[in-house]
Amino acid sequence: VPDLVDVVRAHALIADCDVDGASDAEEIASDTAACDPDWDGDQLSDPDEARCGTSAYAYDSDGDEVSDADEVAVGRSPTVFG
Repeated sequence: VPDLVDVVRAHALIADCDVDGASDAEEIASDTAACDPDWDGDQLSDPDEARCGTSAYAYDSDGDEVSDADEVAVGRSPTVFG
């Protein structure tokens, strides 16, 4: 029978407070908010930002004044200016 410490440790590794597909432990390790699925507010979840190679801290990773999510939605690269 696992003790309480083992149960808490196991839960911390699989918990996903914001239900975005990345565990709280993964988000804490990558310095994003474990209970906020979209740290930068660009409508692209933090796990999707990681998959796209964009910044979870920048609404517009390439600086072209179009949000990362808008670029992904129309098939443009959110990491290439323009």
